[in-house]
Amino acid sequence: MFSVSLEKILSQHGKITDTDLRYYTHEIRELERYRAFGYSDTASPSDESQIWNNAHTATLEDYKLGSELTLLYSEEAISAMNAQDQREYEKDMRSFEQ
Repeated sequence: MFSVSLEKILSQHGKITDTDLRYYTHEIRELERYRAFGYSDTASPSDESQIWNNAHTATLEDYKLGSELTLLYSEEAISAMNAQDQREYEKDMRSFEQ
């Protein structure tokens, strides 16, 4: 979703929204924080790590954003995340049944 949306915006086939601006600004600032911890542009900490949580939370605070998903993600992106979560849940449940 991220790269498709950015490609549309850059090729002028898509209109940049406030949500897009918040998301990309947030991601760039997080990347700066990861670099400060020694991560390269091709690697990042796990979403479950303390470094990720601290960088993510501090970046939300930098821009005075709350934790509401719609501030950073479009409805389409939220639906895709929910569908992915559901697929992972179902996969986990199947593994427990065996």
